[in-house]
Amino acid sequence: GARLGVRTHVRNRYPDGHDLSIRVRVSGSSTGLLAEGLGILSLEGGTDAHVDLVLAVGGIVPWSVDHPALYDVVVEVLDASGAVRDARTIRYGFREIVFSRNQGLLLNGKRIRPRGTNRHQDHPWVGYALPDAAQYRDALRIKQAGFDYVRLSHYPQSPAFLDACDELGILVMNCIPGWQFIGGESFREACFRNARQLIRRDRNHPSVVLWELSLNETDMDPDFVSRMHRIGHAEYPGGGMSTCGWVEGYDVYLRARQHGEI
Repeated sequence: GARLGVRTHVRNRYPDGHDLSIRVRVSGSSTGLLAEGLGILSLEGGTDAHVDLVLAVGGIVPWSVDHPALYDVVVEVLDASGAVRDARTIRYGFREIVFSRNQGLLLNGKRIRPRGTNRHQDHPWVGYALPDAAQYRDALRIKQAGFDYVRLSHYPQSPAFLDACDELGILVMNCIPGWQFIGGESFREACFRNARQLIRRDRNHPSVVLWELSLNETDMDPDFVSRMHRIGHAEYPGGGMSTCGWVEGYDVYLRARQHGEI
């Protein structure tokens, strides 16, 4: 089994206060309902709050590159009468990722040596205006070519591609935008916002195992690197976050052949 922590941010946009319940359900396509939890809160008009629930989920199959098992986590906001006022469904996979200096990459306690490639999402004639079906096709071609790991260089790519990686069992290194340049205070603050937004958008994808909070091939000072590293662990607390970059100061150190000094 597993323990699933769910934090739900609820905002009351109405002028009047409301008594609400947050219901979380976890189910699988072949297993049905596996876990359910309920939280209660009261919100004054125009206010917001977080509701934290921890569910014990039994009977799951871990997500892996060979068996990318996915489950539906349904979060519902109920009013005092029990009517559903808002809902969201998140596809989620349960897996444990550990990076070790001695053992390399451990997926669910087992050492693996993934075969990887880089990927850009632009395409002839259409540029970045790639439909979701084409995003899936790219992921499928990568998997069929024998790869099970992809670096999304060098910017946040379409959520449809990440959905495909979740489905097909492809590990992902997610990257903030930036290439061979670092600017002043305004530029740096934009980089920090990019990092937060990237993690908040993609942190529930089981395929994402590394977060490149690093400007590609850029001479970054230690203060910039340190703040990026702290942002990563603040936005994704617990053991699931591993920051990476091509300079030291991150959880995982990256270096390519063309950079030398392997």
